Amino acid sequence: MELDRERLILVAHPALRDAIRGRSIDAALLGPQPFIAYDQELSLIQTYFESAFHVPCAGVPKVVVPDLRSVGAVCAAVAAWTVLPDYLARRHLTGGALVPLHPVADVTNPFFLVWRRTALRTPRIAFAQDTLLRAWNAG
Repeated sequence: MELDRERLILVAHPALRDAIRGRSIDAALLGPQPFIAYDQELSLIQTYFESAFHVPCAGVPKVVVPDLRSVGAVCAAVAAWTVLPDYLARRHLTGGALVPLHPVADVTNPFFLVWRRTALRTPRIAFAQDTLLRAWNAG
């Protein structure tokens, strides 16, 4: 069940933005540039590329940081780009450590509530699922 969506933003270190200024931001330009990823599958990056550029990201990350909160900090420390949820990018953007690269506002990543169907046979798990869904639907 999809619960919500987070907005994704393509951001970069200001030095990288300056190095590519005046060029069209697309997958061909970004692929060879250094970038920071959350995982080897490039999950947020692939979501962004497929939605914004209609092609997968073909590059290899310079660094993989398995803590999404730290991806922005690493990107702010080196001349690279990354894709972050807006709520994690906000402080880096506000402070000027990162800058937006591509103004696509409708790239989102869904949140799902999942459970094994057989787990719902356990009363405690069924109760937890019901409680979570009621709380979510109540706002």
